[in-house]
Amino acid sequence: MPIKRKMILGFLSVCLPALLLMLIVSRALFGNVIRDNFLKLSENATESLIYQLEYYFSGFTKSTQTLLSDGMVQDFLTANSAYSAQDLQGVEKELRSYIYFNFPETVSAVLISGDMRIVSMGNEDAGNFLNEPWYNNYLPAVTTVLPTHMAEYPVWRGHPAMSIVIPIYDISNIHIVGKLVIDISLNEIAKMFGETKIGKTGVFFILSPDNTIVYHPNKEWQGVDLSQTPLSVIKTDISGQAYVMYISGVKSLVSMSGPGSQQWRIVSVVDYSEMDGELQAAQKATILVFLLIIFGLILLVPFISGTIIKPLVEFKRLMGRVAEGDLSTRAEDTQGKNEFSQLNRSFNTMTEQLSELMTTVADMKVREMELILRQKEAAIAALQNQINPHLLYNSLDIIKSIAYLEEVPKIVTMASSLGDVYRYSAQLTEAEVTLRDEILNLEKYFEIIKVRFPKNFESQILVNEAFYNCACQRLILQPIAENSVKYAVEPRGGKSVILVSAYSDGGDLIVEIADDGPGIPEKRLTFIKRQFIGNSDTINKNPKQGGGFGLSNVHARLVLKYGEKYGLRIDSFIGRATVVSVRIPYKRVK
Repeated sequence: MPIKRKMILGFLSVCLPALLLMLIVSRALFGNVIRDNFLKLSENATESLIYQLEYYFSGFTKSTQTLLSDGMVQDFLTANSAYSAQDLQGVEKELRSYIYFNFPETVSAVLISGDMRIVSMGNEDAGNFLNEPWYNNYLPAVTTVLPTHMAEYPVWRGHPAMSIVIPIYDISNIHIVGKLVIDISLNEIAKMFGETKIGKTGVFFILSPDNTIVYHPNKEWQGVDLSQTPLSVIKTDISGQAYVMYISGVKSLVSMSGPGSQQWRIVSVVDYSEMDGELQAAQKATILVFLLIIFGLILLVPFISGTIIKPLVEFKRLMGRVAEGDLSTRAEDTQGKNEFSQLNRSFNTMTEQLSELMTTVADMKVREMELILRQKEAAIAALQNQINPHLLYNSLDIIKSIAYLEEVPKIVTMASSLGDVYRYSAQLTEAEVTLRDEILNLEKYFEIIKVRFPKNFESQILVNEAFYNCACQRLILQPIAENSVKYAVEPRGGKSVILVSAYSDGGDLIVEIADDGPGIPEKRLTFIKRQFIGNSDTINKNPKQGGGFGLSNVHARLVLKYGEKYGLRIDSFIGRATVVSVRIPYKRVK
């Protein structure tokens, strides 16, 4: 069979099954990829929504303290006898003016004493509130938010309202003497949720512990039991997962967050077709490109076989003669400019020079050693270029999410810090920098992580400024901190601390980066330490090999630059902490 036909059949026999297998596997894994992506998006969004809700409700408690400590209000709540009509009007006026001024979304506000005396800002009779869920003599110890319900008093009858119940303390003895009930519309909640989207059709809504819909963009479902809506098919006993289900005949992705401080859950729902559209287009594009490649190869194989295969076979024969020791072998010297003509001339030059080189082995040994030294320097520069892109990709995703969910100042902080870190990483003009430069870059990196985990993540840099002028390799601290974030901070949702410190040890400087993560299992720690040794040995023997990212990269660069005495050391305490120590020469920059 002609070689060109063999090439065509061989290519098709390899590529067609590979394409088929790729499509089958990608289709099988497709559902998991979509669910994982959807779950990550919804978790980021719901975390922000929960934070906004808690901040919003706590604002009511803080803002009402002035009103609740007012002497007129305190007198009304602590009075043991009947209160005059004029005094009641004064309390009512004070309540109405304060609420209207501070909380425009309020539809009703009611002061209730411990003995069930009531003053409302709308001058409504206490009988109008008998059927409200907060109408009882129960005085809560902390601010409580009651789920959405349909109000029955005249001002707001038939409309959904959310009640915030705030305890009132006697300022003289800190005893609870009453409560303030504020009924609010859902306009502010709607604004929060309206600014958060997943795709074009995705929505978020809130469920109370008894499965009442606290908020939903569809106003007809607000305050209604979940079972009375088309959403009744949603599983309410699963959180932290994404699953596929049909809602009103539409294939949808659903996820549910865990309960927050009010024991409410946020549910996210999006049309499944929105999440898989881009991957479907990519699969079609892959098939089209693959078919075009096959068609092009079928046309080009005859030409390729004639211009490439024959010269290669001849060149193989000549190389075989040289391998047998015949250094007089010469290729046909054609005067063309194509690659094979140049290769033949290079081959002839090589065989001529090979004889001469055999007599200068000693000189070549010296040159080889010099070349190895230059290669080591090149290896250091190459290793320094290998920056793990996880920081950039993850930060850009955060910036994208914040752009939808947060205010402009956070975006400015995130973009500024990321820009500084990336510019620092990209600068390769100096082989060494100062420890001050490394710490400044590390602080910018921690600012990025703090934006991602605003409530729980903490970092401390406790390095004496006397060490700041110490010379060191560029990018030796950030990869270690990034490793701590990946294995200690991220798995715990940001509830972690990273501590950076330094001390001198003889003529060396030790910089320690510690985290309070789960630690590294003994087998894994042994593997990492062996990898350090293997990576350094490989680079010492052949600078073109070795390298890698993260801790192995840092250790290899330090060993190449300063010697085997220096590099990284890892100490792990299972369930408590991990400490990575960086040893470098204590050499100050003048």
